[in-house]
Amino acid sequence: MSEKEGHFEKGRWVEGEPPQPDEPEPAAEGPEAAAEAPETERLIGEASHSVHRAIEDVIRAGRHLFGTQEGRDHIEKKVRKAGDDLEKAIEDVAEAARQTLEKRKT
Repeated sequence: MSEKEGHFEKGRWVEGEPPQPDEPEPAAEGPEAAAEAPETERLIGEASHSVHRAIEDVIRAGRHLFGTQEGRDHIEKKVRKAGDDLEKAIEDVAEAARQTLEKRKT
């Protein structure tokens, strides 16, 4: 069986190269920009929740995999630090997005 190059377009497989956009889509203005704000907030909230969940999953796995208390404490400390850094990065991106949306409104 040979595989042909293609891409999904509106839920259907289309053979060939995907069309290249000529120019980037302009940023939404007016009511469209206001509608983006709740969507942005929701996506950021979901990303933050996913990070928190992943941190807890790794800590649980570390507790199971590492035989010594020292090993478990070490992995938990490292994972929590990495998680805190990632959550801070998400918050920074969210704040930048909020500021951009505010500038669009004015």
